[in-house]
Amino acid sequence: MRRIIIRILEGPRHLRPTLEGVVFILVTLVVGFAAMNTAAQLLYIMFSLMCGFLVLSAISANANYRGISIDRIAPRVAEAQRPTAISVTARSRKRFITSFSLQVFDSLASGRLLGAVFIDRLLPRGEASREYLVIFPRRGIVRFGELSLNTRFPFSLIERRSWREARAEILVLPQVIDVGSLMREVKADLGEIEINRRGRGAGLYNIREHERGDSSRDIHWKVSARRGRLMVREYEAEEHRKASVILDNRCADVDDPEARADFERAVVLASSILAHICREGHQVELRTGAGVVNFGTGEQHLLRCRRALASITTVATDDPVARRCLTRSAESSVTLFISWGDRHAQATSGLVAIATSAIREELDASLGGASAPVDSTQREFALR
Repeated sequence: MRRIIIRILEGPRHLRPTLEGVVFILVTLVVGFAAMNTAAQLLYIMFSLMCGFLVLSAISANANYRGISIDRIAPRVAEAQRPTAISVTARSRKRFITSFSLQVFDSLASGRLLGAVFIDRLLPRGEASREYLVIFPRRGIVRFGELSLNTRFPFSLIERRSWREARAEILVLPQVIDVGSLMREVKADLGEIEINRRGRGAGLYNIREHERGDSSRDIHWKVSARRGRLMVREYEAEEHRKASVILDNRCADVDDPEARADFERAVVLASSILAHICREGHQVELRTGAGVVNFGTGEQHLLRCRRALASITTVATDDPVARRCLTRSAESSVTLFISWGDRHAQATSGLVAIATSAIREELDASLGGASAPVDSTQREFALR
């Protein structure tokens, strides 16, 4: 008796007749009413068959629906404006009955539908995984809501639906766009420099006699022919300059939608510049009013910087913490200031000001907007 009660309580939370179900029920009622008024045996038989069909549909649907658990598998980090694969897994706890025609809908915490998958067959004690692709338009923290399990099996007369708790979060990183044309202006400042030390650079440091273990590619054949013995080149070591990327996230009116749009452009620009510098092998730091990500290089350091940008927000202009972070003395030889809104930085020694309007057309296209083309060769001008 206890098992029967538990099975009844585990039933679907929501039942909704489909259009086909409504038509079938209305026809059944009409046949039943006609049978009662005419006492025709054939109508009674038809009415009983149609009622039995409804009972059979309910029993089959409950057997198909119960004993199924669903779960979502999502990456912890995604990138804005790029497809992200999210997997939904359904598991069956039933020992003998196969489930058919299962739909799983995934939604955000706000209730907005995010994606859906369809599982045609789920074997007893088995599991099935399906993926759907989603593109997050903006950076930030995305909170998932509940998973909805739906089925219309077997005859599509009644739709059964239940919701399963599957709370999760995903951090959406700001997108990266091509800023090669913009960074060409500061390529000389960010390029490799030679130092007077042996290494694997491009400049010639010395010519010496060949030793065991030296590469044959370093042999200087002309000098070797003149001296009558093998001579090899030694090259000067090269090191990359350090760069600082400054994003001033202070804002006079944090509720202004136009200011927020400009700030989003600035975040995308900062993310793109950081990616460009890191992939060129330079050491770079990110400095904002929310904090500082110290110097580093490589993909892991780039990921740390983009994580910081993913959740950054604007702060008041008189924020003392932001002022201290932004005025901290830099150890870099090149400093890139990201200008946005009405902000304007003068290019002084070691400082290059890059306004978001320098690539506004690309930024608006990547953010889903549109604007008139601008002159991307200017290194400093404010976004109006």
